[in-house]
Formats: sequence, structure tokens, C-alpha cells
Amino acid sequence: MSFAIIVVVCVILACMLGIFVGVPIYDLSDGYVMRVIFISIVVLLAINVFFALFVKLAIPKKWINPFSKFFKVHNWEQKLYVALDIRKWKDKIPELGKTLENFDKSKVHDPHNNEYVMKFMCATINGELMHALSAIFGVLVIFIDLQLFFVVGLPLLICNTIINVLPVMVQRYNRPKLILLYKRNERENLTKK
Repeated sequence: MSFAIIVVVCVILACMLGIFVGVPIYDLSDGYVMRVIFISIVVLLAINVFFALFVKLAIPKKWINPFSKFFKVHNWEQKLYVALDIRKWKDKIPELGKTLENFDKSKVHDPHNNEYVMKFMCATINGELMHALSAIFGVLVIFIDLQLFFVVGLPLLICNTIINVLPVMVQRYNRPKLILLYKRNERENLTKK
């Protein structure tokens, strides 16, 4: 719920800045500024949807490897996530994996099944990629109307970045724990044989 509040506050902030700052400073009509805001929001939504589909449909599964150096979570990152107390707020970020990937990442449902744990780790990578690409390419919103950069483009860019970076942090916070679980399961399976 609090994540939805962030989105709504960002849109309201952009509208207020556009109307109360952009209109008088740039001598533009309310209607024009509202159209720019609307188009900017639609562009950001399109970017987010595009990269969700791109990651799901276009990236080869063999590239999604939780043990790859490319997706390694560094010690300094883990310390940052602990310092940010991510454990307390991570569950407030909406989890759309059930909708987009038909995979629920809200909790580890089958911790002793390494096939499931591997699928979970790959889902965290998919989520990370989708949100990271959406944050990076969200920069395009500032080019919709450079005249309104400070009152529309920049606030929406900041909001889009926050909305996409938080889930990236959650994915990267969770993955090392899943890797440890996976390796523990492998060790236990070896000792059983």
C-alpha cells in the first residue's frame, strides 16, 4: 500500500509543479502542461511495460545465471541493505512476479527443493533486470519537453528511478540468501547419498 502512495504522491507532485510553477514561469497554458505530464507518465509506463516484456520474452534463459559474476551481490551492497534496514520495508514493495512470471516471490514456499530455489533466484534476476533497465531508460522522459525539465521531466524521472531502484535492491538483498540455501541443499543432498 505504501508503494502505491509513493506513485500517487509522485504524480500529484508533478502535476502541482507543472501547474503552479511551470505555467507561470514559462507562460504556458494549463492544458499544455497537463498534456505534457500525461504524455510523460504514459511514456514511463510504456518503458516499464516494454522492459518487463523484453526481459521475459527476449533475454535467453541461459543468460540468467545467479552464479554469474555479472549478477553477484557484493559485500558492500549487503552492508548497505542492512544499513538501510531493507528487511523492515522490503515486503511493502509490490511483488508482481506472480502476475508477470507466474511465480510468487513473496516467500520461499519450497526451501528444500533446489529446482524451486533455482527458479526463485532466476526470478530475482529477471526482476532486477526489468527494473534496472526501466530506471535507466526512464531518463527518456526528460526529453519530452525540455522547457518543462525542472517542473515535469526531472520530478517524474526521480519518481521513476525510486520506484524501480527499490525493487532492484530487494532482489539483490534476497539473492545471496537464496544462494546460501541452494548450496546448503546441495551439501545435504551429497551427505544423504
